Amino acid sequence: MDLNKLEGGLRMNAVHQKNPLVTVITVVFNGEASIERTIKSVAEQKTPEIEYIIVDGASRDNTVKIIRQYEQVVDYWISEKDKGIYNAMNKGATYASGKYITFLNADDTMKMNYLQTFTSLIQDKDYFSCGVKMIYNNKTINWVPFNIIPAHNTFFWRMPLPHPGLMVKKTVFDELGGFNEKYRYAADYDFILRLVKKYNGIFSDKVMIDFYMGGASSNKAILLENNSIRKNNHSNKLLVSLAHQIELFKWKIAKIRYR
Repeated sequence: MDLNKLEGGLRMNAVHQKNPLVTVITVVFNGEASIERTIKSVAEQKTPEIEYIIVDGASRDNTVKIIRQYEQVVDYWISEKDKGIYNAMNKGATYASGKYITFLNADDTMKMNYLQTFTSLIQDKDYFSCGVKMIYNNKTINWVPFNIIPAHNTFFWRMPLPHPGLMVKKTVFDELGGFNEKYRYAADYDFILRLVKKYNGIFSDKVMIDFYMGGASSNKAILLENNSIRKNNHSNKLLVSLAHQIELFKWKIAKIRYR
């Protein structure tokens, strides 16, 4: 018995969702300031088709206390040390029983019509992608996905889809091996490149996720990982180098813009 592991939720009281359509997974560490708004945004549209799982990385603040207050809407939660955000996300996927899985960060919120829009559009596609509102220092930018046809030779110099607005079939996630945990910051970019080159998705230009930036994915280190991922996924070295220079330039401009 692991004395450092805590767990709870409806499953612990023998209440199980029967064949849910979607599993929403939230990973969190020391998120007392924002975890409640994330949970509430899921709870407001929770139905028997929606399963909710929270993976906490042994938070030292009041995160677990807040999660316990919402056990009536959380199907399963666990709190224990992990090896980083992507390790926690992969772990969350192993607990999922939904046909599709989606990751909602412990700062972010989903709009009231998000799950309804998904169910009306999905048509048994391999994945679904919608728009997100990126929020940084009280400034906002809408990021809307563009239609993608799977193509092994397509050069995606940047993230082709907003990760927070992505739902993926659990079987597809497993076939791709989940997130590559050797990447600390950009495993989602690597995962999405592998996803869109092989599988068919459906896209919505509706903005249905509020994505609060400023965490692990918004520092310079991610640019170096992005470059490594492009090298692994694309053979054209000139395009890879050019994409890296463009990304560095845009990052520098953004840092000035959002001061």
